[in-house]
Amino acid sequence: MAAELPKQIGRYRIRGPLAATETSILLEAHDPGLGQPVALQLFGRPFVTENFLATLQRDARRLSHLRHRQLLQVHGAGLELGHAFLVTAIPPGHKLEEALAGGPLSPAEAEETITAIAAGVAAIHDAGLLHMNLAPGSIYINDEGQPVVGGYCPLNPRESLFAAPEQQQGQPLSRRSDIYSLGMLLLYLLSGRSQRTIASMAQLPVAYQDVVRKATAAASLARYSSV
Repeated sequence: MAAELPKQIGRYRIRGPLAATETSILLEAHDPGLGQPVALQLFGRPFVTENFLATLQRDARRLSHLRHRQLLQVHGAGLELGHAFLVTAIPPGHKLEEALAGGPLSPAEAEETITAIAAGVAAIHDAGLLHMNLAPGSIYINDEGQPVVGGYCPLNPRESLFAAPEQQQGQPLSRRSDIYSLGMLLLYLLSGRSQRTIASMAQLPVAYQDVVRKATAAASLARYSSV
């Protein structure tokens, strides 16, 4: 995306960049309506189609009603002068990758972490939505050491190693698609690896091998049906 940033988008006064990806840039801004800092995920104009914008605004409205300690709060979405954006709380300063910088988590830590992440995903599913972008980069760690699920994106990324096969192939998605990603996250937490291979599965404690194997089954109907 272009490096030049607008000084204001709608009512939001831009303070500066927080992070960037191939499809969007995350900005810190001030929301005079809320009277507090917020994060604006500003999507690149090539990605802003009519369908994308409709999905973004619809999902943001529904997500904004969710209040869950494991979810990054969504405030809304909009379109101003060709800029489509999602407004959320400022994400915590650390991501899940940093928690594994020293190596995989212990089984107890991994189970506690994935259980908390799954609780947030369950709240999204209960609202009739899918996350579709669960990966270490979309999970933040707050000051209490608790995971917070963010990374909402209607672009439906297909190239993530954590995306279900049907997502990578552009096929219809379901809750089981997110469950695949949760299984891959559990594998990542326990092994430090982001690919399901014979070697990475062998690193898992026996008690977790069947759980990961079922959650990440290639056929969606072979996976768990709900979180």
